[in-house]
Amino acid sequence: MQDDKKKPITDATTWRYKPNTLQIEAVQGCNRRCTFCGSMGVEHKIHTADLMTVHHICKLVREANLNCRIVLAGHGEPTLHPNIVKIVQDIRTMLPKNNIHLLTNGTVLVRKPEMLRHLFAAGLNDLIIDEYTDTRGIGTAIAKYAPEIECVRQGAGVPMYAPKDYKARRICINKPIEFEDNTLSRKLCNHCGAGMKPLKKPESRMCSIIFRDLLIRWDGNIAICCNDFRGEYPVCNILKCQTLRQAFLHERLEAARKFLMQKKRCFHPCDICDVKPIRPGLLPDANGKLTMPLPTEADAQIVKERRQPLAVPIRREWET
Repeated sequence: MQDDKKKPITDATTWRYKPNTLQIEAVQGCNRRCTFCGSMGVEHKIHTADLMTVHHICKLVREANLNCRIVLAGHGEPTLHPNIVKIVQDIRTMLPKNNIHLLTNGTVLVRKPEMLRHLFAAGLNDLIIDEYTDTRGIGTAIAKYAPEIECVRQGAGVPMYAPKDYKARRICINKPIEFEDNTLSRKLCNHCGAGMKPLKKPESRMCSIIFRDLLIRWDGNIAICCNDFRGEYPVCNILKCQTLRQAFLHERLEAARKFLMQKKRCFHPCDICDVKPIRPGLLPDANGKLTMPLPTEADAQIVKERRQPLAVPIRREWET
């Protein structure tokens, strides 16, 4: 007889490791054309996630009892989604205690400042604004529309730590990305060759992203990580998964993790990626002490299997 107190394997608290960040790509495509960005290496077309996809994702997170942060980001500008406020509201309703973040370039919010208050009223925790050379000061300008919201400045990306209080609200302004003689003042990764030149030789380096993050693209497809803009390492589609475990512990991700734990970026597109994940101590448990079986020949076959990219690739100048 099964012990009623035993938690089902769908419950993330029973998993060997679990994601602390789940990215939902509300929009694929952007209103900026930044040369360093991987979005320049895919078809220039706006795609938007439908509400049913978002609801399915939230349902799986809720059933997994996973208190991860939900980040509306991916490979596009989320505020271009016509129902972005509704998306935040529905996520908050279905996941009342998960932190919700939104990463934006801020240009839409400058034109539609009322959206700022609507997003926070819907349940957003962190609005994260990327500034650029030509939009310096945009974060401060946006923050003035909601002076009651705490405004902080930080280095880059999504805040390292989510607010402990799921009711907390912040506007986080990232350090500007500046262009100087066609170079960047801030080191960014090459987005697996879609944003900047690919590596000629794979690095011997661990990567913790695949252990910590799960990016679900606008149509439900999942690739190896957020830096794989073209989706050259497809995994599965979340809409065909009955549990979040099926996606996060999928054999294609597990095989890749075994190689990356051994500092072997010997498969595409990790072989051309130059990302240097910060805080490798979080790889993937809090103490960085997790061990994994060595990759097998079967794992090698899995990671070397080439599939159709999830996005239509556009050749960059270094690929011609």
